[in-house]
Amino acid sequence: MKKKIIFLTLIVVFLIAFTLTACSLFETTDNKDNNYVIEEHECIDANSDHKCDECSEILSTCVDNDNNNKCDICNKVINPETGDGNEPGEETHDCVDANNNHKCDICNDTLTTCIDETGDNLCDICGADNNYTLVYGLKEDYTYEVTGYKGTPVNVIIPSTYENKAVTSIGSWAFEECTSLTSVTIGNSVESIGEGAFYYCYKLTSVTIPDSVTSIGEVAFAECYSLTSVTIPDSVTSIGEDAFVGCTSLTSVTIPDSVTSIGDYAFLACDSLTSVTIGDSVTSIGERAFSECYSLTSINVSKNNTAYKSIDGNLYTKDGKTLIQYAIGKTETSFIIPDTVESIGEDAFASCDSLVAITIPDSVKSIGEDAFFFCDKLTSVTIPDSVTSIGEDAFAECYSLTSVTIGNSVTSIGSYAFCNCDKLTSVTFNDVDTWYVVYNSSDWENKTGGTQVDVSTPTNNDELFMDSYCYYYWYKE
Repeated sequence: MKKKIIFLTLIVVFLIAFTLTACSLFETTDNKDNNYVIEEHECIDANSDHKCDECSEILSTCVDNDNNNKCDICNKVINPETGDGNEPGEETHDCVDANNNHKCDICNDTLTTCIDETGDNLCDICGADNNYTLVYGLKEDYTYEVTGYKGTPVNVIIPSTYENKAVTSIGSWAFEECTSLTSVTIGNSVESIGEGAFYYCYKLTSVTIPDSVTSIGEVAFAECYSLTSVTIPDSVTSIGEDAFVGCTSLTSVTIPDSVTSIGDYAFLACDSLTSVTIGDSVTSIGERAFSECYSLTSINVSKNNTAYKSIDGNLYTKDGKTLIQYAIGKTETSFIIPDTVESIGEDAFASCDSLVAITIPDSVKSIGEDAFFFCDKLTSVTIPDSVTSIGEDAFAECYSLTSVTIGNSVTSIGSYAFCNCDKLTSVTFNDVDTWYVVYNSSDWENKTGGTQVDVSTPTNNDELFMDSYCYYYWYKE
């Protein structure tokens, strides 16, 4: 009986297997004959859980078609630095720098390599010239300084990093007399621009200084004749001596609130400079900082500045006691010095070619060196009795000056005070007693060893100042 049962069971199993095989063959043949294809579907993830809502297949790759650093499916933040694109939230992407700032517009990664697919030796990203290489020096703090260059740079970019270390400074005289240079963009890790860094780069037209820079060194951009504009960021605290001297194409300058000091001669002889704005924090302005700026018509000082102020576009100390700089590009033919002024600063009116008449109030006690030097239209000057000293070259080369009256409190007159005043015919001393001349400045300061001169005849005194004792110092006992 058992044998029969086993036999029947085997027969049943064989029939089932045969039936399934036949069906399979039939289906395959039918599919082939009728070009039948099993239907597929497009996975949909309406729940944004990276799984298909129909078949539950896992959808693992984030997509960021909006370039907003977020997955379009699950809205997770995409970090291209932490994944390979195989896990949600870690998709990689091609960096794009449409802003030409060597940073990816999507992830802000720094892009340091210039590309020149056009073969014009200019970077397709930023326009930097590829015909040069920068020379670096490693500093004690393990940051780099640009110390020079090789080649003939035209458009220079100072990078923020070099060999994975920050570039923090541009060294002294690094680009001195680089006559091919036309533009400079400085990376945002640079903190200082050294002495003479771009001295006499006379084709340089534009400079981009980042807000990481805190100091601009002496002579840094001196005699960059083609430089038309410069933006000083509000991170800079000091502008060095002669920093922009002789930048004859520079038209305007804004000194930000961060700056505390402006060095001697910082903007001297910037012929095209028409306006200067000085911020809140400047507490020190050096000698002749804005002298010989022939187009300067306006100096404006923030009302919050505690050391300086401007009146009618001219620069004074906050208390009004010193007139530091008259805007010599003004066209007015006469000027009355305010009666708060006690001192007329060095070069205050020098090279002003519009003033015919100047009124000096009896509050003034001193007239500085070169105060009216080369005021070539000035015709007459009366120095009030309050004045005690007249500096060297104070009225030298005032070619139209015909008469001078010197008050009775003046006891000291510097050398060359009235030299080369070709039309001078009369110098009147209100006090004619015991005047001396001396050639040596130390004797002048000590009032010793002088030769007494007779100054009682005004029409003879012009010859004393112009010829006989032009180079001498004067003092009165």
